[in-house]
Amino acid sequence: MTDRVDAYAAALFEVAKAEGSLETVEEELFRVARTLEANDELRTTLSDQAIPIERRTGDEVACLGGRRLVPPGAAVDNRAFDVTPARLVTAVVTEAGVARPPYGRGLARLVAVAGHHSR
Repeated sequence: MTDRVDAYAAALFEVAKAEGSLETVEEELFRVARTLEANDELRTTLSDQAIPIERRTGDEVACLGGRRLVPPGAAVDNRAFDVTPARLVTAVVTEAGVARPPYGRGLARLVAVAGHHSR
């Protein structure tokens, strides 16, 4: 995990320097580092190889405010995962609406609404 974090941080610093926002990015990264150092459970969770990692579109991280931050054609890897305990999830919020427990009926309704809007 350390190699990935170091590589990401180095790339982020280069972009921030070029964009004139190095100080802000440094502050944010130090906040993240302090959080990781202070929380053993979070570090363990983030390095757990059994947690499935979703691959999302690179545009979520390559663009900000309608402006592309990386060169055209640059490879961008955008991975995401959610480790929120199920007991803490009180609703699923989407563009199609909100589903609350019991989720079966509510999620089916959202899928139907989303399908209707995509036509």
